[in-house]
Amino acid sequence: MVRNGFESSYVMDVKSKQGLDLILVELEEAVLKKSVEAFFQGGDGVLRYQGRLCVPNVDGLREKILEEAHGSQYSIHPGVIKMYHDLREVYWWNGMKKDIAEFVAKCPNCQQVKVEHQRLGGLSQDIAIPTWKWEDVNVDFIVGLPHTRWQHDLIWVIVDRMTKSAHFIPIKVSYSTEEYAKMYLREIVRLHGIPLSIISGVSCLNVEEMCWDATYIVPLEGLEIKENLAYEEVPVEILDRQDKRLRNKEVSFVKVLWRNHLVEGAT
Repeated sequence: MVRNGFESSYVMDVKSKQGLDLILVELEEAVLKKSVEAFFQGGDGVLRYQGRLCVPNVDGLREKILEEAHGSQYSIHPGVIKMYHDLREVYWWNGMKKDIAEFVAKCPNCQQVKVEHQRLGGLSQDIAIPTWKWEDVNVDFIVGLPHTRWQHDLIWVIVDRMTKSAHFIPIKVSYSTEEYAKMYLREIVRLHGIPLSIISGVSCLNVEEMCWDATYIVPLEGLEIKENLAYEEVPVEILDRQDKRLRNKEVSFVKVLWRNHLVEGAT
């Protein structure tokens, strides 16, 4: 903090130069009109904000205060938080905390001596390209809609990142997290399975966590699990049969409908 003789000299500069800052002049006029509450003028005619001196942005006065508060023999290079809390007891200006942070960041001594305890930010990472449909989905909401006959006022949009196909589910804003999870299991997991990743800008729903909740795991009792999990093509029906002659041989061609295929996929 700027102290003793230094403080009084800067206070005198602040008092004498407030009239040179157009913003402070406008605030003084607003104080006289009683259109602002946090600012006031004392008996000495100096503009203050909640009891603190309003520092004008003229003649580098703010920079001089920062230099004295940070580099004088009374201060010993305080950090951003310490310096801000000290200065805010006496001075005020718009963007003061930001100016203090930028000033300390440019101090060469602080950069060499002080240890940065914050984890360094990494580079932006692209989202991995999906390899199969409905393994990676995006979740969002359409809000601000009028109530429907069933009192739905939101639309839950769930989009497959690979095929861009989507489900639009009408919901209520009053739904709990558990209700969202049950609806997701009924509308999405039942049809497409559990996704590997869910990207959502709405963290309050915790949809991804609820999808993996142990209480919603399907019990294995009653399910037939084959030891051989290899995919097998099982014929269901012969749709067409034709006999064609190839040179001196007669060859039979059969069109078969396979399980898990539509009629159009018959071969």
